[in-house]
Amino acid sequence: MLSKIKKGIFLTSIVFMCLALLPVLSFAQDVPEYSLDDCVDMALKFSPQIKEVAQELEMAKTRLEEAKGWQYPQLDMLGLFGPAPEARGNQLFSPNKSDEIDGLGVFGSVSGTVIQPIYTFGKITEAKKAASHGIKVDQSRVRQKAT
Repeated sequence: MLSKIKKGIFLTSIVFMCLALLPVLSFAQDVPEYSLDDCVDMALKFSPQIKEVAQELEMAKTRLEEAKGWQYPQLDMLGLFGPAPEARGNQLFSPNKSDEIDGLGVFGSVSGTVIQPIYTFGKITEAKKAASHGIKVDQSRVRQKAT
């Protein structure tokens, strides 16, 4: 009689679990169907190898922009500001003591340089050509990886 009670409890618990999971199964979403072409497109979209080659293509485009920028003037500025003591004496001897704070003044300096390439013996033109050819090479690498 005890075994019949255990079997009844076991069967009742299984039926209860099946009934408890029934609403979950009824609300399941439809699974989308993918064709072979869809799967290949998704694999190409998320492929790390293709992303790597695409980044190399972006670097080649950046090199072209850099080569184009060489034809414009470059401006370098340097500004210095700070306290400076009165300078007396020469390089070997100074009557100023290093522990005195008296006599500190303000020192300031600004310098600038403008460099404009006038004639570069074809360096800029050839750099642009090389960068544009590099872009074509990297574009073909992307196509090669995609096929």
